[in-house]
Amino acid sequence: MPPSARSIRFNDGGALTFVVKGRMGDELVSTIIGTKIAQQEVESPGSDVWGVLSAEGQGILAQRRIRDDLWDGQRRPETRLTADGISVSGAISGSGRLLSEKRLPDGRLAIFLKSLGFPESQMTSGPLDVTPSFFPDGARWLYARLSTSDVMACDVAKANCKALFSDKLVPGFPSVDPTGSRIAYVTLNSASRLRVIPIHQSDDTIENGEMKDLGPAAGVCAPVWLNDDLVWFVQSLEGSEMDWSEISMKTSAVTGRTEKVHVVSHFDCHLPEAVETRLGAKRLRGYRQVVPFSDENVELLVKSDTRR
Repeated sequence: MPPSARSIRFNDGGALTFVVKGRMGDELVSTIIGTKIAQQEVESPGSDVWGVLSAEGQGILAQRRIRDDLWDGQRRPETRLTADGISVSGAISGSGRLLSEKRLPDGRLAIFLKSLGFPESQMTSGPLDVTPSFFPDGARWLYARLSTSDVMACDVAKANCKALFSDKLVPGFPSVDPTGSRIAYVTLNSASRLRVIPIHQSDDTIENGEMKDLGPAAGVCAPVWLNDDLVWFVQSLEGSEMDWSEISMKTSAVTGRTEKVHVVSHFDCHLPEAVETRLGAKRLRGYRQVVPFSDENVELLVKSDTRR
């Protein structure tokens, strides 16, 4: 039995049933017959399965469904950007273009683009395309393709993407500096690291240079460029306390400026208030931070008990 198994029980037929994490991060109900795990009984993309009871050939499944949407974190009061319940992360350009990472019904994560005056378009197919962000000009954008450990560069007008660079520690949360010449990101595999890589742009092509490792980080939020030298990043997350730190790209060392933020979830990436104030004064005009929020509701579903 997998070590993460919980809600363990015997069904009416005497088979052992339990709840376990699936490949896409969703939870599913599986059954052991003999010494082997039979095919899953129930999978619920976008939900956490709390437990399952069985009686008279029917399974009663209790699940918590989480609705994720994006909000404009720079406006006061904060403004909702999506209302579909499946938008996990995103970015917004100075001209109002919105990139959103969405969880599809089959569990894939894919990137969508919404331009003002146009319907939303699916730009990638998944299965694990995450954490999109714009270049400063808003005409190009990045995302992390976790399935191949690549950061992808895309063109809005041409609607095409190409692999820009790879990292065996799995890059995530790519963030371009205000000059468009460097990308900061955090690795997501094992102990997370903050890294930066120079890029060279000419003739509508982008080439990467040599990556520099800047030390440990928490792989939960995107690095935020204050200017072309200073970057704020999440250095640690303990319980509900998120510690943001400032680092200089010129010296590759932290400056000693830190801020602590109380968060409601691991992906609550609200910036410290002091940093938001400095961003307003120094950052490119039109910069807006996009933050996700989650709503929860509990559902009871009746399923046929096929493993009797």
